[in-house]
Amino acid sequence: MIQAPDIARALDDVVSEVARAGVALADGRAVEIGDLPDRVAPICQAIAALPKDQAVGYAPVVRSLMEKLDALTGGLRQRRDALRQKLADRGVEPS
Repeated sequence: MIQAPDIARALDDVVSEVARAGVALADGRAVEIGDLPDRVAPICQAIAALPKDQAVGYAPVVRSLMEKLDALTGGLRQRRDALRQKLADRGVEPS
């Protein structure tokens, strides 16, 4: 488990990675975030193990991460839908 002193750094790393993925997606580049759940879970567990008065201090960063993930999810869905449409326009049935 992530130790309390490392929570902020680990959380900032994940937030930065998601933000970079959003920029890459907007630029039309590939996005690879497959290991994200494995990286976020220990951070959440470490925050949950803190006393409440310490854990609430992470709320703004966690909220920011959630917003960035929601935006990335929306962008990925738009890209998927656009690719499906391109395939359909070419008569290819997506699998």
